[in-house]
Amino acid sequence: MSEMTCPSPAAILKKADCLIEASLDDSVILLHLDKSRYFGGDQVVADIWRSIDGGKTIETIARELAVQYDAPLEVIVSDLCEFAKVLFDEGLVTWSDGR
Repeated sequence: MSEMTCPSPAAILKKADCLIEASLDDSVILLHLDKSRYFGGDQVVADIWRSIDGGKTIETIARELAVQYDAPLEVIVSDLCEFAKVLFDEGLVTWSDGR
């Protein structure tokens, strides 16, 4: 399988179908059923995860996070694109071109 590059800010993220997710305090726990692996994340990861709804672009999610965390949009877009690549590589999300 070839390595996927980072998605563009216009990409729409969608959660994989083979997951079970749970919230615990301010964190999130994900169980990948096909890989029998679990993943955990802090409040920032949980906020990102809750924003992935299959209809929002990375840029839209980044704009929401920039307001929520009072952080520079350019930094959040860049970090979120990189994080989306990690989620994709772990089989937790897919993406499509949002154009």
